[in-house]
Amino acid sequence: IDSVKIYVDGNVFALMEKDGCKAFSITCLYTIKNLNDKPALVIKFNIEKIESEISAANVKGEVSYAEFIFLQSKQKGQIARLRMKEEKVCEQVVKAKLFKNGELDEEAVSNFVLVNPVVYGLPKQEIIIKQGSNSTSHSSGRGVNIRF
Repeated sequence: IDSVKIYVDGNVFALMEKDGCKAFSITCLYTIKNLNDKPALVIKFNIEKIESEISAANVKGEVSYAEFIFLQSKQKGQIARLRMKEEKVCEQVVKAKLFKNGELDEEAVSNFVLVNPVVYGLPKQEIIIKQGSNSTSHSSGRGVNIRF
């Protein structure tokens, strides 16, 4: 596990540990800690296959995203297509001003989650609505499929 300090304007902003995140790694986790070395945020990288994303440029329909898991409040947010590089992760944490005076800023966390809601990794549901006649002997078999 690699550990680094995140600096902003010459001052330590937060601490970060990286686990995995190398070429061909199965897992990639960043743990962002306050200045007392207490874990406050875990950033986990995932890939999801989404039918609507299939194109000539993306034949598998895969979307990569970073899941931000705030440990104290148990809230989650996501950023799609964030690269796993250390610099990009630090940039997002600093840009969102998630830490203030060496501690996780709960107001900034709430704002981050509001602006970057969980979209990927949700359980898939399918609702089938059938259109039938008033007669109980048979139905037309037509209907509408809605996938979530």
